[in-house]
Amino acid sequence: MSSRLHHVALSVADLTKSTEFYDAVLGPLGYRRTHTFESICVWGGQEPEVLLYPIEDLDTSPHRKGRAGLQHLAVEVTDRQTVEDVHNAVVTGGWTVVFPPREYPDYAPGYYAVFVEDPDGSRWEFVHCPKMP
Repeated sequence: MSSRLHHVALSVADLTKSTEFYDAVLGPLGYRRTHTFESICVWGGQEPEVLLYPIEDLDTSPHRKGRAGLQHLAVEVTDRQTVEDVHNAVVTGGWTVVFPPREYPDYAPGYYAVFVEDPDGSRWEFVHCPKMP
């Protein structure tokens, strides 16, 4: 039986701020926002879908690496320029670049990635990794 990741759902403290971030970061990957409501925003056109929900808790502190929960999500992109485009969108938007684009030869030959965080501290990696022959 095969499987695939259908969607990624995140809870965010400020839906408007996070929507701006995800529009900027997901756009270069071919995503488009397909639904915008007070209770959910959805980006589609690529897989997996990305869903944002407003938080249901009073704790609005950002997620931090090392706390319980998801450590980061990695999205493979088709070329280095897309990694650069995501980096530029994050810089232009004033959001957090954790590690700027660079090669990670200890991960794999040609592995090139940028690590960023959304307004709530959720970490994303955008990576181009050439397939080995």
